[in-house]
Amino acid sequence: MAKLYHNTLITQVNALPARAFYVPFPSEECDILSDKSPAVRYITEWEFSYFPKYDEAIWSCKGERKISTPSNWQVLGYDAHQYTNINYPFPYAPPYILKDNPAGVYIASLSLPERKGRYYLNFDGADSCLYLYINDVFVGYSSASHCIAEFDVTDFLNDENEIRVVVFKWCAGSYLEDQDKLRMSGLFRDVYLLNRPEGHLFDYKISTEISPDGKRGKIVFEGDRVSSLILCRKGAVITSAQGKNAELVVENPELWNGEKPELYELTISCAGEYILERVGFRKIEVKKNTVLLNKKPLKFKGVNRHSMTVNGYVESAEDVLKDIRLMKTHNINAVRTSHYPPHPLFPVLCDVYGIYLMVEADVESHGSVMQNMESEKWLYLDLCRDPAWKEQFVSRVMRMYERDKNRASVVSWSLGNESGFGENILTAGESLKKKDSSRLVHYERTTVGDEKMVFYPETVTDLYSRMYPDTDWIKEFLKKKFPKKMAPSVSPNKTVIGGVGGLVGGLVGAAILYFSYNAVAGSFEKMYLFLPVYLLIGLVTAAATEFGDLAESCVKRKAGIKDMGKLLPGHGGVMDRIDGTLFATAAVYLVFVVIGALPVA
Repeated sequence: MAKLYHNTLITQVNALPARAFYVPFPSEECDILSDKSPAVRYITEWEFSYFPKYDEAIWSCKGERKISTPSNWQVLGYDAHQYTNINYPFPYAPPYILKDNPAGVYIASLSLPERKGRYYLNFDGADSCLYLYINDVFVGYSSASHCIAEFDVTDFLNDENEIRVVVFKWCAGSYLEDQDKLRMSGLFRDVYLLNRPEGHLFDYKISTEISPDGKRGKIVFEGDRVSSLILCRKGAVITSAQGKNAELVVENPELWNGEKPELYELTISCAGEYILERVGFRKIEVKKNTVLLNKKPLKFKGVNRHSMTVNGYVESAEDVLKDIRLMKTHNINAVRTSHYPPHPLFPVLCDVYGIYLMVEADVESHGSVMQNMESEKWLYLDLCRDPAWKEQFVSRVMRMYERDKNRASVVSWSLGNESGFGENILTAGESLKKKDSSRLVHYERTTVGDEKMVFYPETVTDLYSRMYPDTDWIKEFLKKKFPKKMAPSVSPNKTVIGGVGGLVGGLVGAAILYFSYNAVAGSFEKMYLFLPVYLLIGLVTAAATEFGDLAESCVKRKAGIKDMGKLLPGHGGVMDRIDGTLFATAAVYLVFVVIGALPVA
């Protein structure tokens, strides 16, 4: 058997493209939060065998014991829980893994005497990779533990079937899963068979738009099949549409936020199937170094969250809901899903309860730093700059996006954690931005070389972050990246540094004028004024110019206007061009009066 898990260029074999997470129902009663769909057949009972090291018998063995899934085999008494933070739990030799690689074999019987339509076998989470066989025929392979793997198994099924899933503890992808957590293995999320009609809707994207005045909202549906759409609000029909791509307009839309998570119900029907989506109108953006939600400053009061319970990586819907309610009780409004995509129901419930999500890709190559501490490559750049690993990085980021792209609660994506910065991260970020420009993008390593403060391309990331900075680092960062504002409430773009520069410029200009006049006059004795007076005039002129500009900005803000007239198109009006000059002229006149150079009017 070819060991696909050694090949960095192979992330999946015969798996279907990643799609939005949803559950289809055969009727209009189609709420996944309250009902189990008849179209879903969960596979929970398995015959299981554990192999402490690789053995050819894994491809043909019988089960030794009955177990249930989802579960981790360490919790069931096999192998041992393993914890390491930075170091990999296996020798560092990417892409190769231990020859004695432990494996778990899952065998299930599946009876399907009356088959119709298409059948898809889904694995919501498998650590670290899986091989799928049906009736001793190879179906497919998938890695990336926290990403959904879906296979079309229609043509592999008979009336009676044996499903064999071989899960290895480690694979090449494990080099990108070096998260700080207990290492556990197995089918730790749901495994289920989806029965769907021919010609069904496979994937779709739902996005929302809000008019500048907030009085009109639009839901944009983009699907791969012609579908019927009905939009409701608290049970009342608002509008409907039909098509492969369609738009639904909502007047005076209720906006979604953490305090009031207002949602609309969109029922999608196609080929006799029904899917319920909860849609929230909201806009997330960054303006002038401030995160805005629906044009209002947003303050994250958040936590990092591992998907972990007393049962290992296994979470039920009740576990997820309990955590969300606990967070809301303690005024937590945001979660970073450290360091991988969460249980698929978690973002759905965050939509309902109002939690701002930063969903993180299943990417962390932390351990490579320990291999290079004594070299010039100490920033663990091996994998993120190796072309052989590009597909692994990009695939994990895009599978994250596709699954949760329709969730209002997802306001930011994260490209991963502690994996250095290089071409692979950059490409993954660019691929994500092409698909989704409506959300923010984050990546933990905001600098390359802390002492140099070299920042990532802003086309890839919208947010800066830094692990464990001391106060001196924060002060230096703010000075360089965000200069102190002179009067932010009046003129947000004017900085103290800019103001000081203006004063220095005034002094230099006065000195140049003084010595230029001297050269023309021929001697200092012939000059009417001395150098200190020139410098005083220069300083007063510069200060008055700055004051005039601030004064006019204050007037505009009070009046609620952007500029002072349209006589000079593209220049904000005449007053905007001469505000500083008017104040400077008056100030210089007063200086001349004070020194006696001009009579008092």
